[in-house]
This record gives sequence, structure tokens and C-alpha cells, in this order.
Amino acid sequence: MEVYMRSIKIQGLHDSKTVSIHFNNAINIFVGENGVGKTTVLNILYYLLSGNYIELKKINFTTISIGFDEQEIIEFSKDEVLDYIDSPYEDEIYLKYLSWEFRNLDFSSVLKAKSIRGDDIVFKRWARDIDKSIIAEVKNSTNFKDLNLRELHSKNRDTSKMPYNYFVYCIATIYDNSHISHSSISEYVNPFKTFVSRIEAFKKDKKILYFPTYRRIEEEIFANNDITNLPFREEIKENLINFGMEDVKKQIDNILYGIKTVTSQNYEQMTTGLLNEYTTDDDFEFSELEKSDPETIRIALSRLGSKVEKRTIDIIIDKFKKDSFSKDKDKYLMNLLNKILENYSKLSDIDNRIKRFVDVVNKYFINKEFVYNQSSLDIAIYSREKKKIELNQLSSGEKQLVSIFSKVLLEDKEIIVLFDEPELSLSIEWQKEFLVDISNSNSLFFLVAVTHSPFIFENLFDNVSDFEVFSGDKNYDEE
Repeated sequence: MEVYMRSIKIQGLHDSKTVSIHFNNAINIFVGENGVGKTTVLNILYYLLSGNYIELKKINFTTISIGFDEQEIIEFSKDEVLDYIDSPYEDEIYLKYLSWEFRNLDFSSVLKAKSIRGDDIVFKRWARDIDKSIIAEVKNSTNFKDLNLRELHSKNRDTSKMPYNYFVYCIATIYDNSHISHSSISEYVNPFKTFVSRIEAFKKDKKILYFPTYRRIEEEIFANNDITNLPFREEIKENLINFGMEDVKKQIDNILYGIKTVTSQNYEQMTTGLLNEYTTDDDFEFSELEKSDPETIRIALSRLGSKVEKRTIDIIIDKFKKDSFSKDKDKYLMNLLNKILENYSKLSDIDNRIKRFVDVVNKYFINKEFVYNQSSLDIAIYSREKKKIELNQLSSGEKQLVSIFSKVLLEDKEIIVLFDEPELSLSIEWQKEFLVDISNSNSLFFLVAVTHSPFIFENLFDNVSDFEVFSGDKNYDEE
């Protein structure tokens, strides 16, 4: 897995600390004692990745430096973050010329009209209402700040009723268009805006999963609380993982329902296509059938539900086992089976994710196991005595495992995972394998975990990096 973010350095954290960590791998584990700022750094990283920048207002820091590939480092101050957050517009002309002196002037209607009608509206329509002598004065000016815009607007009102906000925006656009070398104010680009563009490219099409330290496992705890007032439950709640089993059940049910729906739709489309194929073509394809096996055929046919009787499935399986299909006599049946198996194969990625999830979770279960019936598309937990167990009957540690693995192993997008003390509620033996199983997920793009426990990284020692903390003249390396 290719990693694009290489480091993060936070200066002035809680006034006095400088914290620096380096991402040397796709899997990064940081170890340190309480009080060195591990959780704060992880929170900052989450806010930067998720775009929840407003939460950075609550954190006391001076500057943040982010290192990307090819030695690219972007450094921005807290003031520059606040400027970006508080700036009401992202328009280039506004940011270059107007944000520094015209904060009290409302440009929303101007920018809305421009976004609807296109950038050309400034010169094709609005600038026509500005006196040519004023345009000449703007073009000849050497510094936009030296222009007396109130006076120019008053002069222009002799021939036009253009509102002041439209006039100011037009003047700024005319100035920008006519000056190859702009003043220092126009050349300034907020480095945090540069960072935002870079981080968007880094996380493009990826899902951010943040597992904060959260000891209250049951989802039901939130029933009588305002979830927006609880820790780490801001606007992006769906990315902040709690361990409610209802979410897990819904996720699994949605995946299985999706398989059923796609299977049914594919069958309907296939039968229509076969009508045309059988009337015009005798050259049928059997490759998927020939490389298949009895169990796969049974699963593929069983997923069609009532469309295929069990007796019919048994006859087909028996015929396949005896190798008694004839490409002349049974060519239509063989071609139909081949099409069904092709459609089944298209869903193999989803099937494999479910099977991987079941296999991994079952490694941790004792006296119980997940059972995935691929034919009926049903998944459930059973005890050693074959008694069904509901998800909410699991222990807190088991619930934590099931919830996390469902989010990581069943996800079809690439994921960026942040863990704060993943060892909580996990036995020592579980801790040794937990991040190994997470890191083996095909969906994982990037992982950062902070921990107190040496057992968490026992099998991933090469992925452990220093958590560097500078305070005054001292450097504390938390190993």
C-alpha cells in the first residue's frame, strides 16, 4: 500500500509542547505514557482528514506541519486555520483583494450570480455598466489598495445604478485581469487552503474510520442523551465508531439484501437475453460451468430462491457429478447454468468479504461461532450446542471486535483507520492478533494507532515509531 502522508508536527501544543510523529509505513503504531498528547494528536489528525476543521478551534496550538511525498511540507498556523474557517467565500478574487478590507460587505449575491451565470458575466454584463474612464484608471493603478473605491463608485453612479458590492467586485476583477504582477496581498495564498487541496487528494474516495477511546459499549446508552453533546459525536457522527450492535446488524443485513437483489435482477436480465441468444446463436459458452464444482453450483442456484425447486437443483448437481452433460443434448441447460454461474462470480468480492469477516471474528470467539450460509444468504451466531445467540448477548469485548471488524472487513471502499488505545476491552491474547487482522484487510489504505500496551504491537514491531515530544530544551522520546 502506498502512503502519501509522511509526518505531522504540532508546535505550541498546550502552549509548551512540540509533538512530532513520522508515518514510515501504511500501518503506524505509536506508544507513549499518559500526558504526552497522543490522543490530542490523533484528534487533530482526524479533524484534518475528515474536514471537521472547526474543531481545531478548541485545541491550543501554534502551528502544524504536514509532510507529504517528495519532501513536500505544508506548514500553517492556527490563525491561518481560523482565517480559512471564518472566510465566508472561496472565490479567488474575493480572497485576493476583498477579504482583507471588505468583510462587512455582503458579496454572497454577487458570487451566487457569478456561479450561476459563469465567470464571463463580469465582463460581458456587469463591467459594461462601469464608466470607461474608471476602467482605465483601475488598469493604470499600481496598487489595488490605493484605489478610492467609494469615490469611484460615486463617480460611476452618474451613468449607472450598479450596487456597491457588484461594483467593488468588478473593479477587483478588472484589476486582477490587467495586472500580470500583483501586489503582495494578491499573491498571498493561505497555506491551510493549500493543505486542504493536498489532503483532499490524499483521502480521495476513501472512508475515514475513527475509533476513539470509548468505554461505554452499548448503543442503548445514547437513547436518553443528546448525542451531539457527547465526546467525539459532532457533525461527522457516522465516521466515529461506537459499538452498538444495531449498526452491525443493519450493515450485514444491507449487504445480504444487496446480494439477493442483484442476483434477482441479474436473473431477470439474463433470461431476457437468453431468448434473443437462443434464436440467433448456437455457439454457446460453458467455461464458467466447466471450472465450477458441485457446491458452487448449489449455492448459485439456491440463491434464486423460489425460481428453482430444490429437486431441480439436486438433479443438476447429480448430473454434474456424473459428468453426464452432453454439449449437444444439454447445450441450452449448460449455457443457462453458465450464465447463472457468471452472475454468481460477479458477486464473489462481496462474498469473500463476508467470509473473511466470519473467519476473522471466529478466531476470537470461544464456544460460539458466526455461521454464513451462502445458499440462503443468512448469517448468525451459534453456540457449541447449536443454540442461536443474538448480537446483544455478546460480551463487551466481543461486541467491540464484531463492530470494528464489520466496519473494516466488510467495507468496499479503501479506508483510513485511526485507533486510540485499541487494547481496551481486549484480552492479552486478542491484543496480539487484533491489529494484524486489521492490517490484513484488503480495504486498508492507512492506519494510525496509539497505545499503552506492548501486546498490541507484539507481531507488528517493525511498524512501531517514536512519539517525539519536545518541551523547552528537552526531548522526550516515548518508546
